[in-house]
Amino acid sequence: MRNDVSGIYKIFCTANDRYYYGASRDVGRRLRTHRSVLKNGQHKNQILQNTWNKHGESSFVMEMVEPVELSRLFAVEDIYLKDHVGKPKCMNIRSSGYSVYKKSTSQETRDKLSRAARGNTSALGHRLSDEVRAKLREVALRRTHSETTKKRIGNANTGHTRNNGTDHPLYGKYHTEETKRKMRESQQKRRMMEK
Repeated sequence: MRNDVSGIYKIFCTANDRYYYGASRDVGRRLRTHRSVLKNGQHKNQILQNTWNKHGESSFVMEMVEPVELSRLFAVEDIYLKDHVGKPKCMNIRSSGYSVYKKSTSQETRDKLSRAARGNTSALGHRLSDEVRAKLREVALRRTHSETTKKRIGNANTGHTRNNGTDHPLYGKYHTEETKRKMRESQQKRRMMEK
């Protein structure tokens, strides 16, 4: 399928004749995304995900139904969804297209969001001070499991073999001097980065 073709697509399960309609500015990319998310068991549409899990990838056909100009794309999607959502074989949950695609964020809104995010110390990559880390550690050390939770953990672990002694996969195997040296260097680098 050619890239950058906007239109309506359909995901069809040949095992039970169920289907899912969608619209995208780039149908090829969108269908690849659907396939990837379904393979990983993380699709937001639980009906579609459960059908995929039950029947498997080989039971699905993904195809473009109709190429549509970008300016009319979501109006056409709404027509498809209104015609199909609620029918027994339709796996769509929403009866109208996603409004997030219908409009783009204005430059003014993007500027406001940018200003609001400046100085955000909870952002990814921000390092906590030693004082904050010490406080968090104290709280974590005081936290204990309830008796009920301890029993559940114990029950969950019964019957499991522990990887100790002869059961351990590395039992009787030894690291080479080269491997030991690499592990030592890696630990030293990690410690230096933490300081």
